[in-house]
Amino acid sequence: MNASDAVSRNAMKVVGKFGDAKEGRLADRGSRVRGREGERVREWDAASEQRDAARSPSRQSHTQAAFRQPLTLSLTRTLAGLRWKFPVFDEVCPFAPCGLAAGAVVALLAALAGLSCRRAPHFVRGDAAAVVVVQRTRDAGGAPASAEREPNNTLAEAQAVAWVGTPPAAAITGGIEGTVDGKSADIDVFKVVVPGQPMAASSDAGQAADWRLHAKRLSVVVNPEAGLALSLELLDETARVVKAVAAGPGETVGLPNMAVLPGGTNYLRVRAAPAPAKKGRGTPDAGAPAGSLYRMALLLLDFEVADEREPNDRLESAGELSWQGGSALAAGLFGWRHDEDWYQLPLDFVGPGWVLNLDLEGVEGVAAGLAVNDSAGRKVVAVRGRKGEKLTLHNLVLPSVAADAGAAAAGGRSWYLVVRAERGLDRERRYVLHAEAVLPVY
Repeated sequence: MNASDAVSRNAMKVVGKFGDAKEGRLADRGSRVRGREGERVREWDAASEQRDAARSPSRQSHTQAAFRQPLTLSLTRTLAGLRWKFPVFDEVCPFAPCGLAAGAVVALLAALAGLSCRRAPHFVRGDAAAVVVVQRTRDAGGAPASAEREPNNTLAEAQAVAWVGTPPAAAITGGIEGTVDGKSADIDVFKVVVPGQPMAASSDAGQAADWRLHAKRLSVVVNPEAGLALSLELLDETARVVKAVAAGPGETVGLPNMAVLPGGTNYLRVRAAPAPAKKGRGTPDAGAPAGSLYRMALLLLDFEVADEREPNDRLESAGELSWQGGSALAAGLFGWRHDEDWYQLPLDFVGPGWVLNLDLEGVEGVAAGLAVNDSAGRKVVAVRGRKGEKLTLHNLVLPSVAADAGAAAAGGRSWYLVVRAERGLDRERRYVLHAEAVLPVY
């Protein structure tokens, strides 16, 4: 047996798709092929490859495999010739012709496999929501928890929140005693004193209206035990309810972005919320033992420039958007079910003949709505979307001063943009609202 034939036999042990060491092999003469009993064999040539490719694209991989066959034999024979030309191979390994060729064949096949018909990844930008994730400097859950102290049912008996760390954080473990069918007389009240110097009182109406620019962001999250439904209220120092939210049994309830003034005093009130009964299904979790414990985490942060500042759920408390060139930007959170955020967009900046484009980048898992109201609060146009869907309102014709009935009372032309969570909530990822004034393109 010559060296070339030995290399060809060894190559057949590697390329098992067209033969087997025991049942068939590639001959060393021309392009003759032998196969196992009943196995289909064929000779490769350019014409047959073109015919097969035209018949069925699915046979492309078989054609490529056949194309690799003569290349493999050619390489092994070349290496065998090198062995006889350079006898030093015998000193390294007496089986150099076979071993070296087999290794080279394996390497070649691996390279050819990488050049197969697999396509490179192709990334396509779709209509998915562009999401801004809230980056927390420190998770409030990491603060050491203090136990609730009774009695703390009234504002006079309210338990003071102890801030620790930078940024200030706090955690409290408490319980709602005597819970039966979602009803309890127990109420837990906590006193929240915001660190910092109080803002000086001013008779300037403009400065008093801009108090939110100096506000801190208070984030409160309450996690109850399974079966316990809670309501959470934020009160100001006069005991006026600023915002109240509730959740179902075992669901987290929270106020993620409340505006509070440094040096000011607020109160948090936690109580049991009645569990809503589902129609036709009786009381949820009937007979299941309801928990009574909860853990409340608080975090005090700075607002970003474009962040919404709660409460802003009505025209009177709408946050004003600032034009930067020809656009305005706002970012907010769908902090609770049916959360509604109002933004005032001044229109006196916009020249005559311009139109307004609005884009709301949604949040995954939340179905949002976007509406435009005039200066008097009357709806102009509205749109709703599916969960995570981007909403757009383009080519909105701006009203003139005469056409805007509420412009005189408001001190100028304004539109109120209303972002609403129709379904779902997300306390972590922010939506982005973008307004742009442009000249119409005809």
